Amino acid sequence: MTGDLDLPRSPLVLGAARSGRAAARALIGAGLEPVLADDGPEAAVDPPCPVVEATVGLLDQADVLVKSPGVPSTHPVVVHARERGLPIWSEVELGYRLLPPGARVIGVTGTNGKTTTTELVGAMLREAALPHVVCGNVGVALCDVAGAVPEGGIVVAELSSFQLEDVHALRCDAAAITNLTPDHLDRHGDMEGYGAAKLRIFERQDAGDFAILNDDDPWCAALGRLPGGGAVAGVGFWNDSKATNVDAALKALTAFPDGAVRIILGGSDKGADFGPLADALPGRVRCAYLTGPAGLRMAEALARAGVEHVACAGFDEAVRRAAADAMAGEQVLLAPACASFDAFADYTARGDRFRALAAELGAA
Repeated sequence: MTGDLDLPRSPLVLGAARSGRAAARALIGAGLEPVLADDGPEAAVDPPCPVVEATVGLLDQADVLVKSPGVPSTHPVVVHARERGLPIWSEVELGYRLLPPGARVIGVTGTNGKTTTTELVGAMLREAALPHVVCGNVGVALCDVAGAVPEGGIVVAELSSFQLEDVHALRCDAAAITNLTPDHLDRHGDMEGYGAAKLRIFERQDAGDFAILNDDDPWCAALGRLPGGGAVAGVGFWNDSKATNVDAALKALTAFPDGAVRIILGGSDKGADFGPLADALPGRVRCAYLTGPAGLRMAEALARAGVEHVACAGFDEAVRRAAADAMAGEQVLLAPACASFDAFADYTARGDRFRALAAELGAA
């Protein structure tokens, strides 16, 4: 929900181009003191604060990394942030958190036509005399206009795959994908990775929101699954592989009724304190299915908290066991609270495997 989300205390903004500068300005406007970093700090144009050289050491004092869309996930600072379990936000994620209570978001993505569609929606709202702003990939950063949105106003945002890579709380009241054709494969690796980034526009939607797909586009028409989750015999499957720390896993659980979730936890062990997670789970989950070195250590905390759990031999076994135990109306949630490096190259590969297993089980 807009207007009710935490902001960081010590943000590091990576990339001093348009989006990064907008993020830094918004953070300063919120009374914070961000560090703005870039690989070429001397080239920054009109920065709102001093720009320093981007180094891994800057992460020591940061509690979140706000990443400009032009910065690839392979950048050393991003890689080390992920290994440390530091939250990574895109500029639009920060902008969303700065919106006033009651603001509504219309998101548009796709390979072609998204700018035209975004501007068309803005024109329709203008004709209807409804308070709104048009922003995002059209050239105006969400962070630069978030503070000007009136309570209950409408944000129309063009969202690129680069911007959608690192969203967590962003929820679109209405979201659309215009089409998908090969593009940015140097960044996303293949069409599956590119499409997965686009589909994140639907990730936080619920039954009261609108998801719009272009049925004339072959890729969109082939989406037989619901964006965000599929179901087998009344059991929902939900991929939040990006929940690589305890806080993110707990946030994921807030989307579901208490007691209806079978959660898959664990992965590589970085020494995190799993006590707060274990203490929060009683009554909220039916059972936890544990995998990886972190899962084995997590079992101790879960036992102390009285949480039913099953130690599994591997990730595949955890997913299949959770699916086999689940009853109609329950949800199988991948929100591991851990990084993926024990068994996968990254969280994306882990999420891809979860989707593949769900599909094998018959998920739409």
